[in-house]
Amino acid sequence: MRDRGRENHVTVAVSLAMLLAAMALAVGWVGFIASDDQYYYSAALKWLEQGWYLPDHFGRVRNSVSLPIAGSIRLFGDHELAIIIPSVVYYLATLVLTFLGLSRVTDRKTAFLACALFATFPVVVTAATTASGDIWPISRDACFTPTLCADFPWPRSS
Repeated sequence: MRDRGRENHVTVAVSLAMLLAAMALAVGWVGFIASDDQYYYSAALKWLEQGWYLPDHFGRVRNSVSLPIAGSIRLFGDHELAIIIPSVVYYLATLVLTFLGLSRVTDRKTAFLACALFATFPVVVTAATTASGDIWPISRDACFTPTLCADFPWPRSS
């Protein structure tokens, strides 16, 4: 039997974190700045035009960034928001995974506060609002760290 009260608290906490994230994204929006994101964008276009693509420049090597951008451009069209959608998705996934992972080892209030703190770090919001190669590793680590640490005998708070 599922504990409906716990599920409702988790849903409310995640919803509040997403609202906080949306506000942080709106305030800290950067957009396309024609720096490293220019290389990721051009690599994404090469993937869409040529299919299999062997990068010809060190700035286009991060396939974990350029391939999601290529998929986003294919789905939503070639515009600035489509280029940044993968970073925003990584950011939101990191917030959810941070909350869920921490709520396994601590109480939900502490997990929510950690998630809210992470959601409002200026450097994280900046990375999430550009086509950045920095948000993907954070999201990847947030996904795998709770999985790797699941069997560790963490002290549970009551």
